[in-house]
Amino acid sequence: MELMKLYQIGILMQFPFSSSLQRMTVVTRTLGEKKLVAYMKGAPETVGSLCRKETVPDNFSAVLESYTRRGLRVIALACRQLENKYTWHKVQHVSRDVIECGMDFLGLVMLQNKLKAETVPVLEELRRACIRPVMVTGDNLLTAVSVGRECGIIPAKGKVILTEALPPRDGQPATIHWQSADELPAAEVLEKASKEEIKLLLEEAEPPPLPRPKTAETSYHFAIGGKSFAVILDHFPDLLSKLLLCGTVYARMAPDQKTQLIEALQRMDYYVGMCGDGANDCGALKRAHAGISLSELEASVASPFTSKIPNISCVPDLIREGRAALVTSFCVFKFMALYSIIQYLSVLLLYSILSNLGDVQYLFIDVAIILSLAFTMSLNRAWPKLVPQQPPTSLVSPQLLLSVFTQILLSLGFQVGSFLLAQGQPWYHPKEEG
Repeated sequence: MELMKLYQIGILMQFPFSSSLQRMTVVTRTLGEKKLVAYMKGAPETVGSLCRKETVPDNFSAVLESYTRRGLRVIALACRQLENKYTWHKVQHVSRDVIECGMDFLGLVMLQNKLKAETVPVLEELRRACIRPVMVTGDNLLTAVSVGRECGIIPAKGKVILTEALPPRDGQPATIHWQSADELPAAEVLEKASKEEIKLLLEEAEPPPLPRPKTAETSYHFAIGGKSFAVILDHFPDLLSKLLLCGTVYARMAPDQKTQLIEALQRMDYYVGMCGDGANDCGALKRAHAGISLSELEASVASPFTSKIPNISCVPDLIREGRAALVTSFCVFKFMALYSIIQYLSVLLLYSILSNLGDVQYLFIDVAIILSLAFTMSLNRAWPKLVPQQPPTSLVSPQLLLSVFTQILLSLGFQVGSFLLAQGQPWYHPKEEG
């Protein structure tokens, strides 16, 4: 309370957070002082580039990497004391680029978001069902890799390949740099060690092959940043599909890039589901085949599904219920189709002896048999365990058509056999014409 009495600070102008800019800024004034002060927070790489070089420590990159490799979320802070020419009225009409420059670096803020208890079991269940989980985040690349290992998206023996794509400049073509995350030097010797890189030029037809795993348990996973993803999308479209096959971590992704990623996966005939909880995920949630909002705020407006529980435990339930609904719909279709065809065969046989079903028999078939079976068929529950086997996705699939035709042949054989057997009995008397 005493600190609040000593420092009463008012916010005169606010530049909201932008995913493309990766920062936000406020212009403040302390009660009793004339000068205005601007404060900025955002991605460390972005904030550091907007600060005066003499205020940024020499080991900035090394310290940042040491914290991000531990899975911590890092935010950088900076400030700037504005000149006397900036008044309250002028600040209201000035652009943010004028304010967000020449800042003084203040420091780094570390945040730790621990995994929820449901995350690891759910991801393991999806993996057993041969459903591939992918992480798409706006956090730092190394932070995302660390969280990916912790939650099991990247297996213990998985090899992470950091992918950095650089756009064309100074007449040079676009290039891609590959580096194993396990070969990154320690933070203490980061500046001294030399990084071994493999450059892939634009004119090369095929990328250099990655080393083959020594054991069957070894797998390779690409980790790609938002800027690199944009370069690959523009300059390496033929390589994009190959990277997406093993791409597991996508960091520093803007909202439109998340949507582009989902569209690229869909072009590869993937069925894509998306979980998100923020306004930055709205486009991707709407574009995915099944979007699940984990909050009831902005994301729930664009998402087809909204979870009341803010974790991913709803994902297996949604998949199981979706599969059950699809299978039930196909079963009802097969039942109604077979009902009509079987009844047609029965009437056809009766017409051959100048006979037909009575009104009471038609009513009994429609009410007692058809309605009861059609109603109880929709009450089937989803299978409690998520399995790798997928249900058919088309009414004209070979599996479904074979089932229908087999049932028709069996019914035809049974009815014809019963009809002939009945005609051969001594008590059978054919109906006389006229």
